[in-house]
Amino acid sequence: MTSATRTRNKRGQGTLLREELLETASRLLVELGDVELLTLRGLAAEIGISAPSIYRHFPDKPSLLVAVAEVEFAEFDAVLVAASTAGGDDPFERLRAAGRAYLQFAADRPAHYRILFGGVGLPCGREPSDFLRESGRTAFGTLVGLVQACLDTSPDGATVDAFAVATEIWATMHGLVDLPFGNPTFPWPDPVATADAWLARFRASLHPGATADQTAG
Repeated sequence: MTSATRTRNKRGQGTLLREELLETASRLLVELGDVELLTLRGLAAEIGISAPSIYRHFPDKPSLLVAVAEVEFAEFDAVLVAASTAGGDDPFERLRAAGRAYLQFAADRPAHYRILFGGVGLPCGREPSDFLRESGRTAFGTLVGLVQACLDTSPDGATVDAFAVATEIWATMHGLVDLPFGNPTFPWPDPVATADAWLARFRASLHPGATADQTAG
């Protein structure tokens, strides 16, 4: 897996090395499947540089993972947006599509997911506005927007806080993804079916007695 000795970047090309470090770290996380298995020495060997060369850009592993989280959160948000857009005009179906994309992202990229939601990419400061790093706030804002579109389909939605509902969805989805990691022998229900059931209850709370067709759009 180790690459040949890498040609040293010319003066002023440090940004290129930083990007290569992030891209390679991201790839290795997919291959290794576990953030604990990624090391700075292993990353340096993969690229073909000395470990001290990494320290000019990332003084330690946590700082590298934070930078990877920034990139991955942007990708995660793009996945949610693309899925919701493909969900059609019904805001509930758009939310459903985004939820399924969330679960699929976690299944396809478990090491990246654990970086994003395992604590490395989340805390940023003590102020309420710093509860997520900038890229994380963007992704969460996408979820809040999808929820608000659902609330806007009902007069009762005006009394509901989209932020609170989005937080509940996030907690639910994260539980469906993360709890099986630590408790693999528990008979967990199908995560997609569980998420769909939650969405059905959410729709019914805003449109009691209505069919899906009646609430579309």
